[in-house]
Amino acid sequence: MTEFLFIYGTLLSGYGHPMHEILGRYADLSGIGFINGKLYELGDYPGLVLSNNTSKVVWGEIYIIRENEELFRYLDEYEGCASHQPQPHEYRRDLVTIHDSPEHSLLAWTYLYKHAVTDLSLIPGGDYLSHRNKGRLKIVNQ
Repeated sequence: MTEFLFIYGTLLSGYGHPMHEILGRYADLSGIGFINGKLYELGDYPGLVLSNNTSKVVWGEIYIIRENEELFRYLDEYEGCASHQPQPHEYRRDLVTIHDSPEHSLLAWTYLYKHAVTDLSLIPGGDYLSHRNKGRLKIVNQ
């Protein structure tokens, strides 16, 4: 069974974070997608919170996972939610519904922010690259 990963923050291909190279070792970029949620500014990185409001979307990249055990060993560590890291974790890895088009959805792993968002700033438009003035998500030819 094919497994997917949804990336929406500092690991986006256009962001330029060194950890993106490790992501590329274990997964292949498939295209752009979105999830119903809200994106919050947490300082140097964002946090995603799911929403039932279909007008609230967060944009990101969809990856096809080739080696999930190795990939998640690195990503869980990076996201601060590896089993050996102290609790409470800021994120949790979860299987969620994402959309690769308005008419089509699929299940993908992503990292969800776990804490209160009351005092956090919402990232308008749900596009972290644009918010950080690093361009926009680019469509990948399939």
